[in-house]
Parts: sequence; structure tokens; C-alpha cells
Amino acid sequence: MPKKEILGAMFHEERALSVFGPMLDLYKSGRISWFRQDKLPQIKFFPSSYISEKSYSHQCWLFLMAILARAKQNADSIFKRALQQLESDPSDIKFFTPGVVANTLSIEEIKIFLFNITGNYLLEEFSKSWKVNSCLLNEKFEGQISNIFEGSATASDARKQLVQFSGIGNKIASLMMEWFEEIDLIIPPLYGSPPIDYHFARFALITGMVEIEKLKHERIRSDSIVKVIIPFFDTFCQKHKIAMSKLDPAVWLWSRNSCTQQKECGWCPVEKFCSGYFTYKSFVSKEGIEWLGEYSKAHNRQLYLFDALGLPKNKKERMKK
Repeated sequence: MPKKEILGAMFHEERALSVFGPMLDLYKSGRISWFRQDKLPQIKFFPSSYISEKSYSHQCWLFLMAILARAKQNADSIFKRALQQLESDPSDIKFFTPGVVANTLSIEEIKIFLFNITGNYLLEEFSKSWKVNSCLLNEKFEGQISNIFEGSATASDARKQLVQFSGIGNKIASLMMEWFEEIDLIIPPLYGSPPIDYHFARFALITGMVEIEKLKHERIRSDSIVKVIIPFFDTFCQKHKIAMSKLDPAVWLWSRNSCTQQKECGWCPVEKFCSGYFTYKSFVSKEGIEWLGEYSKAHNRQLYLFDALGLPKNKKERMKK
């Protein structure tokens, strides 16, 4: 599709194809060490001693853990603490069984359990959502998570179904679809926008896949940016049959591990599209926009991909290549 204006923003389809092509190739091939070694939190801390992979219990684990996947919550920490809680008391598996939660557990009991995972952060809200969502799943969907997606032809359809659950917005709904694709609950994939978080939004903006003219002049709320980006990638991923369960991990791991202020990006396969490293704060704060205006790639804040390309870390040695 050509440039298309949506809410004052523009999407560059050809650039997106050029950017995602090498990204997905590197992710699939495992040529970069942290693509090979760094697993996603829901995989790294999966309680395999208590739950069988790709089972109904696995679906329930992800369905309820999604409630905790909110801003300011570190995904690694949340999944790790949930695993540790099960290891310390295997009987707590009942808290990940929606039928048991709905019929026998009180919000106070859930609150005591979740305190060990999240502390006081949104504890009341999380506990109520845990109970409400378990009841809704049982009453409206016969306790079967697969029934949520019945009749959903697109990711947008499925997202509308998921956001009726307490505490689930567009981002978490997309994340849930991604998780359920990974464990083969959703086959074939519902091609659509990945969960748009800090990592993905920053990557889309600095590579020029998405342009928002207003950002050059004034502060914009981050949630407004997300609302602009989701329709672009819904259309893009549907058209090119790109599964969010493949695209999102590649971008998320890339942004977290390599696209940082301390690294070098001179050899990054998408460097020619990139306007230079900067934080997401640059887009949503007055101070950030002022700083962004003074920033350029001359600061040598670049990606570190020398291990993938077999290049020396020393710049003089690299130039000889």
C-alpha cells in the first residue's frame, strides 16, 4: 500500500518490508547469540514440572498471567515469581485453574497468592480481574479458551472478544493472541498487529515505518501513538501473512538486547533506515523532543551486531574488512 494517512500519521509499506525482512531472517536463523540464547519470559519460566506444554492447563496459565502483563511490570520478574511460587507450594496450581478460581476461591485468597508475585502493585485490581475473568470464561465460554476465538476471522475480531475481559486492553489482547499462537491454540494464525509496547513503537518510529508529523513539533500521549500504529500493522500483517508470534519476539528481543544507547549499529542490517538510537521518552515528553532535535547518529550510539556478522569489535580492525 502507498503512504496512507490515519489520524495524521503515515505508514510506509515498502520500508516495513525492507526492515522486517532481515530482522525475521536473523531471528529465524539464530545467527545472533541473544536470539539463540534469550528466551521469551513465558517460555523461559514455564512451569513444566506442573503443567504439560500446549495442554489446557498451559492455556489457562497464559490466560490468567496476561492479567499481570501491565505497564511497569517486568515480564521476566512476573513469570519468574509465578514459577517460584508454584515451586514453593505446588498446590497453588489451583489459582491457575479458572473453574476452581470461579467456584471456590475468594478474592481475598487470590490477593494473598498474587501478593507473592506482584507485591502491592495494582493488587486489588489484579485480584478482582483474576476472579471476574475466571467466572466470565466459565459462564460465557464454557470454560474453554478456544471458544473465545470461535468465529473470529481476523485479529481485530479476536481482539474485540478479548477486551471484554477485565484488565485486558488492545495491547494485552494482542499479546494473548501471540501466546496462543505459540502453543498452537490458534491455527492458522490470526494475522494482525503485534502488541504495541515501548520496544515496538520505538522501533517503528526510528526506522521510519511510521511517521507522525505532529511528533516533530509537540508532545503526544504515548497511548495516542499506540492507537495510530495498531491499524497500520493489522493491515500490513494481514496482507503479507506475517504472524505476530514471529514478528513481535524478533523486534522485542532486538530492542531489549541490542538497540541501546551503549551499543554500536554501524553494521546493523536495518541501519540505513534508522534515524539513530533514542528512547521512547523522546516521543512523549517536551524535554525528549528538544533533545531529539539535537541528536544525530554522529553520537555513535549504535547497535552491536558484530558477533552475527563475524566482525571484530575493534573499529580499526573492522575497517580492514
